[in-house]
Amino acid sequence: MDLTIKKDSNITQFNPEQTKQKISQAEAAIEYGEKTGNIEIVENAIDALCDERYQFLMWWDKQEKDKGGGDVTGNRTVTGEKLPDGIDKMTVSRWRKKYGSAEQTELTKEKLKEVSRRIIDGTTSVQGNKSEDDEWYTPPQYIEAARKVMGDIDLDPASNELAQSIINAAEYFTEGALEKDWHGRVWLNPPFSKVLPFANKLISHMESGDVSQAIVLTNNNTDTLWWHKLAELSTLICFTRGRISFYNHAGEAKGNTNGQTFFYFGENPEKFTAEFYPHGLVLK
Repeated sequence: MDLTIKKDSNITQFNPEQTKQKISQAEAAIEYGEKTGNIEIVENAIDALCDERYQFLMWWDKQEKDKGGGDVTGNRTVTGEKLPDGIDKMTVSRWRKKYGSAEQTELTKEKLKEVSRRIIDGTTSVQGNKSEDDEWYTPPQYIEAARKVMGDIDLDPASNELAQSIINAAEYFTEGALEKDWHGRVWLNPPFSKVLPFANKLISHMESGDVSQAIVLTNNNTDTLWWHKLAELSTLICFTRGRISFYNHAGEAKGNTNGQTFFYFGENPEKFTAEFYPHGLVLK
């Protein structure tokens, strides 16, 4: 699907009747790119989407001016060219706030691209903030449940000394986890700014047999590529009943804006169900 929008200085060549179809195509491409993790498709589609809305506004303003419609940027009722089917005056007014000038359009593109990058990368912290808020720790009852399921925890690849006061893994990494070998029974609460690479790393070690069991804790970002990868390959998943109150380095527990998912990889589904059913809904 060609989503390229050609910027022609002669706005009379613009066909407003195609705007709704082109926007729908671009929105579908953005959704597909986010689900498959293809940022190039997403960024091209965002460019096409924004350019089409901007050029539509240029066309509409020209019709108003040519027909003596006066100030097109005001809130009065427009009197010029009839709007194409599927686009109303409220929509035009809403677009004007983000695409009213070339500068506004470029800023909107960058904002939309940043949102899509975060969706693809899984850059949502447990507090629903930016990636610098990654240092939040899992309450002990969930660690204990994971230990009972797997028998023990051989490796925590995304950790630090404070977290290990609860987790007590035989081995843990504080940095460079993606370049190191993983093994045995793994507990993984990945940094919420880098879920996808950690998910890919775990899956590769599960497929090679280096990792025998794993329990992964993430947000319920069910629209992301990494969530679907983990869900499709896991043995069971648990949707938490309520939201987990994670705690920080000072021991302060705080609520958050997301529900969570536990993914289980291994051959003890009955044990996982028994231990995690008290915490939420367990599904295959």
